[in-house]
Amino acid sequence: MNHRNSSFRCQRLYRRLSRLLFPFLLGGLLLTGCASLPMSGSADEAFSGFTRQLFQNEVAASTIGLHYTLQNPSAYGVTHCPVTYGSFSADSTAAKASVENCRAALRRFDPDALSDEHRLTYQVLDSYLENAAGGTEFVLYQEPLSPVTGLHAQLPVLLSEYQFYQVSDVDTYLSLLAQTGTYFDSLITFEQAKADAGLFMPAYQTEAVTEQCRSFVEMGAENYLYSTFDTRLEALDGLSASAKEAYIRQNAKLIETVIFPAYTRLTERLEALKGTGKNEEGLCHFPDGKKYYQYLVRQCT
Repeated sequence: MNHRNSSFRCQRLYRRLSRLLFPFLLGGLLLTGCASLPMSGSADEAFSGFTRQLFQNEVAASTIGLHYTLQNPSAYGVTHCPVTYGSFSADSTAAKASVENCRAALRRFDPDALSDEHRLTYQVLDSYLENAAGGTEFVLYQEPLSPVTGLHAQLPVLLSEYQFYQVSDVDTYLSLLAQTGTYFDSLITFEQAKADAGLFMPAYQTEAVTEQCRSFVEMGAENYLYSTFDTRLEALDGLSASAKEAYIRQNAKLIETVIFPAYTRLTERLEALKGTGKNEEGLCHFPDGKKYYQYLVRQCT
């Protein structure tokens, strides 16, 4: 693969990953620990330390995000990260508190005391956090299960393209698969909260999503999570034939006992919630739909 094609592939994966993870990590994981970030040294040194640790916190919040962002996390001071997908949360109060916590930590710096480069970073981050704080009231307006770019459709693709650079990557990948059930359970809880708030997806969207989930499970032994794992494993040096076979059996067992049941539970729960949505005319027809669109415009531009 030439450099240009590799660059396009990375950009495509980043966009896919951003659509999948970003809205649901904000507030719960993205801004964790801001109040304790370092402030020692000169203004520029302290600010550099602050933004470095902010990056470390964000990138470590999701194992998939970390793996696609950094091939060697320790080179960026990211070590001892838990294996996790992250989780879904409908708690707008907690989300806003996390963002405000980070804004308070940022505003401990005097932008006039920073270099031009750091002052620009300060201004961009301050603007971003201000908008994020306003967006926390729209937690339940976000929809992780859109038919084309939803989590149920994108997650298997991200998993199938999860590269094995070393043997430890295989272990991390399998540990991640083992958590898929818990991750989907948090997604189901999130969708239930949307339904309780009258913000559940329209019936036609429910039908499209559940059909995709069923099709994924019905692929059975032909599912690409089997074949792509075998291909990536075969290309990995340093493993004996017996070790590779053991990994292949472990992957197959996780697909059959964790991945497929997670998709089945999601399908069943969505079908139970079908029809609870009170709006089939788009986001702007929700009570605060236009305000949410305004927030999205600010976020995306």
